[in-house]
Amino acid sequence: VGGESRGTGFVRIYTSSTTQPHTLRHEWKAAKPIWVVRVSPDMSVVAVGGYDMSVRIYSLLDQPGHVELGTQLAVVQYAPAKGGPPAFVWSVCWAEDSKRLAVGCWTGKAYVYYVDSQLQARNSEEEGDEGDD
Repeated sequence: VGGESRGTGFVRIYTSSTTQPHTLRHEWKAAKPIWVVRVSPDMSVVAVGGYDMSVRIYSLLDQPGHVELGTQLAVVQYAPAKGGPPAFVWSVCWAEDSKRLAVGCWTGKAYVYYVDSQLQARNSEEEGDEGDD
């Protein structure tokens, strides 16, 4: 769940169970409101975006000695269009294989990233794909 409270943002991840009450598993604080939260289909990471014009990817796994739950793994910052609207992040969507991430901004632009095993977000255009922004 993502949201805002008094001008700042938060992300909360809860356990999911049909037999027990949902409990808070982890919470992130953000300087600005969070408007979109999407868990990857493989449930290993979560993509978060909003008012700060960025998408951040956090770990949902707890692997002692490696990556802890809640660790920020990647961030992509967007710039507003010259003389245009801010690049607030309104939507994110994972591909079924959890290897691609689509991001939609208030500027009207959409971006697709390949997310590799090292959690490096690379814009599809960097791979030579053609298409409109």
